[in-house]
Amino acid sequence: MLSSFVAPGTASWRHCCGASWAFILLLAAAILIGASFHTLSPTEMGLDYDMWSCQVNDKVLFGNGRWFLGPGHSFITFPKATRSVLMLSRTADSSTISDQQFSSLTARTYDGLSVELELSYQYRLEAAAESLASLYRDFGLDYEVAYIHPYFIPDN
Repeated sequence: MLSSFVAPGTASWRHCCGASWAFILLLAAAILIGASFHTLSPTEMGLDYDMWSCQVNDKVLFGNGRWFLGPGHSFITFPKATRSVLMLSRTADSSTISDQQFSSLTARTYDGLSVELELSYQYRLEAAAESLASLYRDFGLDYEVAYIHPYFIPDN
């Protein structure tokens, strides 16, 4: 058992140590390269976020697919699809047709009569890197709040 021991300072020890370091460096490089690829689904578009400089690249908008962004980069994703917002007086099961649902808006007529308004609208984000980067800088990932008046948000 002692005959297989490699003594420090010998040629075989240097060879063994060098091979170990090469394996460790190769493994670290493989992990960094593997972590540099990111994907977007067909219903998403994304901006490149650099965590080292904490900045968003507002020059390039990425579509669906697998992309090499580099170490320390990730996607900020936005939906491509048209989003629906409903404001209904009844509690209908509209989860299949609406992304968000809020209670109806109560208003008064000129004569003082109470009227409940049911609203429905749709919006789609512009597929341009500059406009999405501006939207992200202004509102972060809570950009949908900009499209919804605070009176429509229910008290929980």
